[in-house]
Amino acid sequence: MNENGFTWAKLDWKDFQRISLFLYREDHDDPAIEEYLRQGHFQAGIDLLSFKQESGRYVCIQCKHTDLTLSKLKSAVNLFLSEEFGDKTDTFIITTTADLQKKSANQTWINQQKIALREHKGVCYGDVDHLIPGQTDQAIS
Repeated sequence: MNENGFTWAKLDWKDFQRISLFLYREDHDDPAIEEYLRQGHFQAGIDLLSFKQESGRYVCIQCKHTDLTLSKLKSAVNLFLSEEFGDKTDTFIITTTADLQKKSANQTWINQQKIALREHKGVCYGDVDHLIPGQTDQAIS
């Protein structure tokens, strides 16, 4: 919790997705980012989508406002890579409220993916704390 009383737990998944959209749009100056399909439709691991005119490829974002275990993280990446947008995407981002730094196995796998997936796709793992003043929860993007 920060000095304003904000915690990720107070948000529902819709608000978390909207915040993820806003933060990406502002941080990357990308007005084209939008919600992809609606809840209940098969989204192939994509919640937010943007088409980059200059490259003819996509930015895809999966929003996980949940306790994200290593197993769930691996499943999310594998689902995305195996579906339609996997080969059409330059950047795949997972935003989450989960603390992925609790277990060293998470960090080991994430570090391996940094190396492997960066060669295949633009993937960056880190946190968004710097984007929300006073926020201390971790995220992966």
